[in-house]
Amino acid sequence: MCNESLCEADTGGYQKLTCLKRNCAACSVQLIELMPEETGESESVCGMKWEKFENCNIKGK
Repeated sequence: MCNESLCEADTGGYQKLTCLKRNCAACSVQLIELMPEETGESESVCGMKWEKFENCNIKGK
C-alpha cells in the first residue's frame, strides 16, 4: 500500500522524506483505489466487525 500512495523512489530505492511524512502535494493515501464495499457506496454493504489483537510479553517464573 505504501508504494501505491507514495511518489516513485529515487535511483537508490529510497522515498523522499516529504512523501514519508505525508507533506507532498503529489502523493497521498487518496491515490489508493478502494472497492465500493470499502467505501460504503455499494448496495451490498453490510456491517463490518473489527477486532484488535495485541502482542504482550508475559514473564515466566
